[in-house]
Amino acid sequence: MVCAKVVLAALMLAACGWSSATEAPVKSNGALPVIAAPRSLAPDGSHFLSASGTPVLWLADTWWFCPSTLCPIDGSSNAAIPSMFKALVDQRAKQGFNVIQVAFQGPAAPGLGGVGGLYARQGNEQDRARVWQSARQYVQYANSRGLAVAIAASFHSGLDGLSLQQLQALWKDLVEALGEFEVIWLIAGEYNLIPPEGRMAKVDALAYYIRSIDQHQRLLTVHPADWTRNAPTLVQASWMDFTMVQAGHGALPPAAVYQPLQRRGNTVPVVESECRYEGIYGRVTAAQVRHCMVRSIQAGAIGFSYGAHGLWYPTQGTTDATFAEYGVARPWWEAVNYPGAAALARVRGFFERQRWWTMAARPDAVVTGERIPDEQRPLARLQADERALIWFPAGVSSEVPYSLKGLTVGTVYAAQWINGELGDADQPLQTEAITAQARLTALPSRPSAGEWFLRIERMATDPAGRPDQNNRN
Repeated sequence: MVCAKVVLAALMLAACGWSSATEAPVKSNGALPVIAAPRSLAPDGSHFLSASGTPVLWLADTWWFCPSTLCPIDGSSNAAIPSMFKALVDQRAKQGFNVIQVAFQGPAAPGLGGVGGLYARQGNEQDRARVWQSARQYVQYANSRGLAVAIAASFHSGLDGLSLQQLQALWKDLVEALGEFEVIWLIAGEYNLIPPEGRMAKVDALAYYIRSIDQHQRLLTVHPADWTRNAPTLVQASWMDFTMVQAGHGALPPAAVYQPLQRRGNTVPVVESECRYEGIYGRVTAAQVRHCMVRSIQAGAIGFSYGAHGLWYPTQGTTDATFAEYGVARPWWEAVNYPGAAALARVRGFFERQRWWTMAARPDAVVTGERIPDEQRPLARLQADERALIWFPAGVSSEVPYSLKGLTVGTVYAAQWINGELGDADQPLQTEAITAQARLTALPSRPSAGEWFLRIERMATDPAGRPDQNNRN
């Protein structure tokens, strides 16, 4: 038995030497760095690729009121921090984020209103030029620190105050100013929130216009209202490279919403764009935020966008009560240090080390006879019958039995439990061998009722060192 465990451990050390897909920013032949951020989609739509062709998981933070005077690059509402924007970018870059979501909400420059206002009326050309030159500084700095910038220029009803022609003029200047950088076009936030007649058609036409003028052909999508509204969508539009889901800040949607869509024979993947901002309503914790991210990725999403209350709108100080209806917010310089952000960066690293993009989400693969709430259902990713990664949320008794579909009967697999909190490393707690059974394979009991990952991989030899007769490699 001891010999078998030694052989098994050795096999798993070799099998689990998966390299990280993350990459540090390096200089390209041009002026811009090559960064580990989403640039394009894999041909099968299963994941994002960086500019160098490396698979990457989208991990964004959300700063809707940026760029603006509320999030300056050359100042700050905290006298101890000379540049608010650079401080935020530096923190997220250090943690391992690779995207920021912005929407130009707030005054575009001192003495000016929002960006949309410059185009809703006869705007001053010098003011417009000043705003876009400033925006270039924001985006260039973010790129230099390894972050792509996902850009919206309006938010729900803000679309209604501009004609299609005015929106096209805005986006013509925006694309000309920023299209050369590592950017993603989000078009608008919550575009389908209680849309009046004509808004959906306007957004659709604007998207096709952006596609036609963007010589760099950046990724293009739009940020939606939360799922509970059952709002009309444009997900079947051919211009949409990937779709976004907004879980919102209450009950989570069914796991099935994260499955990729099929559109005329093409796979359209999903990114979770807004789910339970940390600290919102005074009750969302780091553990709940991590639950949102892991659940969405295990269910089929290819990216996740984080948000912190006090940062999606940058609370300027202790007396700033803007958006108090969402709960008391900490000032932005405190909100940026919420523990959930660092936890999600560890999740991104973990998934990339597991080569998650090689495993298809199979929400129906884990079976139990017990009634489990949808939010606490285990979710699996499988690479054919070669290996699997199963996530077990916290809160369900460790006595509840589970089985897995999709393994080859008679084949021996190595199974490893990994603590779901991940900590500073994701070293397995214990390793054991399981033999696949007909139709359903019983899974080993979880070490506790906490959060766990179970990593399963076909063994080249059985625990006694004999070749696996079912192994095809």
